[in-house]
Formats: sequence, structure tokens, C-alpha cells
Amino acid sequence: MIPIYAIFAITGGIICSILATIVYFFNRKGNLNRVFIYAIALGAYSAFTSFMVISADSAETAYLWNKLGFLWPFFVAFLLQFTIVFTENRLANDKSRYLLLYLPAGLVSLLDLTMDQLSGLPVKTSYGYTFTGTDSLLSAAASLWSATLSFITILLYLRYYFRVKDENKKQQTKLITIGVSYPILMYIMSKLANVLFGWYIPYYGVGANSILCLLVVYAIWKYDLFNLNPAMAAENIIATMPDSFILTDPKGKILRVNQALTNLLDYQENELTGKPINQLIEDKYSTQFVDNISEKKEIRNYETTVIGKNNTQRPVSISASVIKNKKGKQIGITLIIHDLTRRKQNEDKIIRNERFAAIGEVAGMIGHDLRNPLTSIHGAAYYLKKKHAKKIDEASKEMLKTIETSVQYSNNIISDLLDYSREIKLKIEESNAKNLVANALVLTPTPRNIKVFDRTQATPILQVDKVKISRVFMNIIKNAFEAMPNGGTLTIKSTQKQDSIEITFEDTGSGMTQEVVDKLWTPLFTTKTKGMGFGLQICKRIVEAHGGKIQVDSTSGNGTTFTITLPLNNTQAILYTTPEITDNTP
Repeated sequence: MIPIYAIFAITGGIICSILATIVYFFNRKGNLNRVFIYAIALGAYSAFTSFMVISADSAETAYLWNKLGFLWPFFVAFLLQFTIVFTENRLANDKSRYLLLYLPAGLVSLLDLTMDQLSGLPVKTSYGYTFTGTDSLLSAAASLWSATLSFITILLYLRYYFRVKDENKKQQTKLITIGVSYPILMYIMSKLANVLFGWYIPYYGVGANSILCLLVVYAIWKYDLFNLNPAMAAENIIATMPDSFILTDPKGKILRVNQALTNLLDYQENELTGKPINQLIEDKYSTQFVDNISEKKEIRNYETTVIGKNNTQRPVSISASVIKNKKGKQIGITLIIHDLTRRKQNEDKIIRNERFAAIGEVAGMIGHDLRNPLTSIHGAAYYLKKKHAKKIDEASKEMLKTIETSVQYSNNIISDLLDYSREIKLKIEESNAKNLVANALVLTPTPRNIKVFDRTQATPILQVDKVKISRVFMNIIKNAFEAMPNGGTLTIKSTQKQDSIEITFEDTGSGMTQEVVDKLWTPLFTTKTKGMGFGLQICKRIVEAHGGKIQVDSTSGNGTTFTITLPLNNTQAILYTTPEITDNTP
């Protein structure tokens, strides 16, 4: 015959399992629901092992099932975690603190599994086998740990009960506090009964779990425990929304902001709280901003500028509305601020691209029209020089040479215009940084007062258009030479990265100011007395057509370093049909 206590234990476990499952399915994604079902699942498991211990037919079987119930400390730990989450304690967001909770639980469980000093040995009673524990130091320490966590749990509930304002929350807290206190009271009563009268109350913990489950389910039914809390849901939405949020009083004094706004303006929340909203807005209507909202009751997509902590300005779009109470009285203002920085940058980029694309198209047409008369001028000068070589004097020869030089210079400008306007077609071949740099150096005469250190490597193999990349290198080398009129050094190095190679050109020239660096990639910008300002822009297009990038680091008086990054294969190579302009001007 199965003892009555065994039936009581298994019935309690079944009740816990059913009720915990019901609670879980109210909101399977809720953290509170998950922690609760973990705790009750362990309680139900303890109830099952208790049933097997009580109904065991031998001491050996009872001992085995008692050992299988070694996870009981985790029930105490999960119950405290449930309490931390329910009471909205700040520890709930610090996952590392849970290690301090579950490491001792794991240690006590391991000791109970591997040693007999905690539970002791099975004792046969009139209602079945039981374990009365031992007087060992380990047993006392485990009991003290369990009692400490239980009392902390109750204290957290009591503290939350007296702090929370919501009446439903108060009732929920009261019911759960009673449920959690029940096993502690039963433990104290059982110990007193055992000491004073020699009585032993078996397996009060199983009954306590059932009482706790019943009280939680009652709280669900009566006070909506675990159901969606609109205030909490609104708080979560505000905290996680990508746009900035501000809540002010009727006069525009900031009461609440979200993380997005503090990131946008580089303020801490406490620095913004109490500040007038007008101080964050930079336009001629800022002083009347709050009045306009109060008058219109709502504004949508008002574009203006907000001021950050270090006087940084951001273009934004503001939507705002008035908050009213049940009597229709204005009690505050909410503002949603959308950052327009990226959109404004893209708009400016589109405008610049359209403008420079038009320049490229016109340049192509002008280039073709100018090349024909230049060819005629060059041909005429050549004819005169050959036809009358013996008759013309030195002054005339010098004039013809000037004509030829000027024609060549003009032709170079036209070539740049045409190169800028036409599409880039790549003829991919195998090469390496060593060969590409060597070819560029051969075609670029080195001044006598400049030393070049070629420290590039012959590996890895690159898939590039050798002619076009050599042209890029020649342009950068030539610029470096021109930046060192009084002599210096140019160091060229190659460094292999994971899936790319970096080739750096470092000179010891005069360097550039930040203003010049910012405009360096803009077409028609040049610091030279001669030139159209297309050279580096064409280099940039060639490098980007290979799927790479080109960067510059320079300080006035400290030289310049150009870094070209190229992929190790040509899968990223693309074809440009029209120029794409990147203007780095802030």
C-alpha cells in the first residue's frame, strides 16, 4: 500500500506541474514566466523523488532516490531569481550577479550527491522512508545558505510591497509573499515540534510548493499577474525605440528622455532632466517652440537643428503632441526626434554627384572639340620646324618648341577630362605589388636629391589591371616628388592583410593642412599652379573599380602617407559607367 504522504507528495508535484505550465503559456517569452516555470519544474521533480523515497521497498532504493533529488538547492536559487525579476530589482539586468546565486547552489547540489553529511542515511518510519539530516558542519552550512536566501526573498517582497504604488502590484506581492513564507514557517515549526515534542513533520516542502502555485494562479486570475502591463510595455518601447524621445512638463521642462537622445546629443540623462527644451533647439522660433505646440496641440515632421553637449549641431525632424488628463487639462508634452544627418548627407552627395557628372559630360564634349584644333596646331608647328629648319633663327626655334610644349600640356589636360568622363574598363591580369611599383618607378624619373626605398613584396599575387594601377602609383609617386623640392625620402611598403593587401607611399615632404586633405578627392581642386585637379579623383575611381580604397594621412610639415588597399582577388572589381564623387568636406 502506498503511504498517504507519498500520495500527498506526488499529488503536489502534479499540481505544481499543471499550474506552472498554465502560467508559462500566458506569455512564453516573458522572463518572469520562464523563471517561474524553471523553479516550479524543480519543485515538481523534488516532489517526484520524495514520492519514490517514501514508497521505496528498501533502504538502498530510498537512498538512491534521495541522491537523485540532489537538485533541490536550485529551486531555492530560482525562487530568489523570480523574486528579483518580479520586484524589478536592478540586479535583474546584471547577468554576472547570477553566478553568485547559482555557483553556491551547484556546490551544495554536488556535495549532497557525493556525500552523506547533508541528508544523512534513510530511516524507516510508519509513513515510509525519510531522511532527518545530520549534525555535521556541512549540513548546518547548507541549511544556513538555504535559510539566508529564503529570508532575502521575503525581505525583497516586503520592501517592494511598501514601495510600489500600483494596487494590483501590492496584492500580487502580498499573495506571493505568503506563498514564499509558507515553507520557511513550516521549517521553523517542524524543527520546534521535533525539539520540544519529538514530532517530525515530513515533506512540508512539497506542500509549500503547491501552496505557492495556488497563490500565483489566484494572483493571475484576480490581479493579472504575468499579463501585459501597459505602463511597463510603454517604458520598454521608449527605452528601445531608435528615435529620440523627450517628455516635458507643460512649460517645456524636460522630465524624461531615452537612451537614443543621450547618444544623439552626447549628454547623460541627469544632465538633461530639468533643462528647458528650448535650449536644445537652434532656430529663430526656438523661444516660441513650446507655445506653438500648446497652441496647435500637435506638430509633425518639423525640421530644425538640435544642439549637442559640445555645441555640435544635428539636423532633425520633430513630431510633438500635448498630453492631457481625463479632464482635458494639459499635463505635458511628448516629442519624437528623428535624426536627419544621414539623409542630409545623402542628399548633398546626390547633388554633388549630379553636378560633377554634368561636368564630366561637358568635359568629354569639350575635350573632343579641342583635340582637333590642337592636333592641327601641333602638326603645323612640326611642319614649320622641319620645312624651314635651316632658315629660321634660334628665337623662332624656341617659339616653335614653346608651341609644341603648350600643345602637349593642353593635350594632357584634355586626356584627364576624357579619362574622368569615360567609363573605366578593367583588363584583369596577375601581378604583385613589387612589379607594379617597379614599373611605376621606371616611368617616373627620380630627382637626384630624393631617395626611394622600395620595400614591397613579390607576394601575394594580385588580380588587377596592371596599366591602370601603375598609373595610380605613378601619380602618387610624382606628387610625392613634387612635395619634396628640397629633397627627402619616399618609402613604399606592402603589407598583406586577411583578404587584401595594403600598399603605402610615405614621403617626408611638406605635408598638407586638414582643409586641403578634406578637399583632396574633389574634381577641379588642385594646389598646383598647373593642372586641372582630376589626377587623384581618377586614381580614386581606378582603385575603387578594383574593389579597393585609397586613403591619405597628412599633417602640415610632417609629410604625407597614401595607403592603397586592394583585394586579393578580382571578385569585387566593378565597372564605372559615370563618375561617382566622394567629397570629404565636413
